[in-house]
Amino acid sequence: MTSLTGKETKSNAQILEQLSSHDLNQKLKNHEVLNKIRQDFLNEEQVSFILSQYWHPLDNFPSFLAGLIFCTKSVEIQTFVSKILYQELGEGNFQKAHSVVYKKTIYDVGLDLEKIINTPPLPETTSLVEIYNLLLNNLNYLRALGGLYSTEFYDLKIVSSIGKAISNHTKSQKLHWVDIHVTQEPDHVASVEYALSCQFDSEQENEILQGAKEMFSGWINFFDAIGNHL
Repeated sequence: MTSLTGKETKSNAQILEQLSSHDLNQKLKNHEVLNKIRQDFLNEEQVSFILSQYWHPLDNFPSFLAGLIFCTKSVEIQTFVSKILYQELGEGNFQKAHSVVYKKTIYDVGLDLEKIINTPPLPETTSLVEIYNLLLNNLNYLRALGGLYSTEFYDLKIVSSIGKAISNHTKSQKLHWVDIHVTQEPDHVASVEYALSCQFDSEQENEILQGAKEMFSGWINFFDAIGNHL
């Protein structure tokens, strides 16, 4: 295929294959801390600490999506990313926004919400949030798109693992924050795939891959730090 600029492009399938087969992708997918928090019975302090650190990237995510929409001039990419943002912010109902649902779920299971959302971030958590913001530097929507891939393709696994830790400790089986991800995450993954179906030349593809690698590394370091704390 060729782009409008005449440069040779790769297919959506080829880009997704490179992203999915990358070593960092596999390292995040099989991270031992995700398995630990899913399988072990953590105490309240440990569960609360995990929730406190996850709050920071979760709270920042809508701003990242809005920034990506602003950075790109591609209507196709804007459309696909806007669907994710619309769902993240509650589909027109702020009470269904993911950050609001997250806090309500924490409160409903009896954990200390104020302590959790006011716990300072670890350096690795701060770095992860900064990666999201840095990907938008110089209006680089391609790197941001790569970072979005790294986020959405493992978001459900991360959420379900944290949800399992909550359930193991509190015995609560109904977690609305997890349920909303089970419902919406397939749409998010599909939206990223559709965005990546746009034609990119090799230079643009490399930018996407670089953004994905930076985000994979950020999440790996995040969970490394969580593991060290636990």
